[in-house]
Parts: sequence; structure tokens; C-alpha cells
Amino acid sequence: MKAKFVRTKNVKKFITLINNLTNRAKGVPGMALVFGEPGLGKTQAALWWAAKNRDEILYIRAKQSMTPRWLLEEIVKEQEEQPLYKCSDLFDQIVKNLIKVFLS
Repeated sequence: MKAKFVRTKNVKKFITLINNLTNRAKGVPGMALVFGEPGLGKTQAALWWAAKNRDEILYIRAKQSMTPRWLLEEIVKEQEEQPLYKCSDLFDQIVKNLIKVFLS
């Protein structure tokens, strides 16, 4: 049996959300939070989208015990860099990498 990703009603809503973020006016910040009851396909939809658009997005999944530092380290690792030590340096590292991406 071949695995196939099914575009359910919730997946279509997720795609609409991403398209709205992608097509927002220039200079308007954008971020999405996907939430809901367990079992609705949020994680699967996000993983599917991340796999299809690997060069365009960072996929970070927050964990229950995640600290702010841990989150910053995960973002830096997704940017394929070695995390710096101090939280303020991690934040600056992320910002510099995002500026490079958006200005290129």
C-alpha cells in the first residue's frame, strides 16, 4: 500500500492560512499559530507543508517543557548554524539570518 497525504477540510484551511501569509502586503509582518484539539491533523499538515517547502520555511515544533533558550537554539539549528551561548546572542543570530533571507 502506498502512503498518500489527503487534503481534508482542515488541511485546506491550513493551505489557505499559508497562502494568506505568503501573499500579504510587502512590509507586513507575518506569523501563524496553528492550534486545536488533538487528532485534527495539525502536525501532519505542517510536516507535509514543511517537506514540500523545505527551502522556504523553518519548521519548529514547541515542546511542553521547552524553555526560551531551547526554542532559540532550535531556530538557529533549523537555520543550519551552530547556536551561540548567550540568549541575547542567539536572538541576534536569528535576526541576522532572517534579515539575510528577506533581503536577498
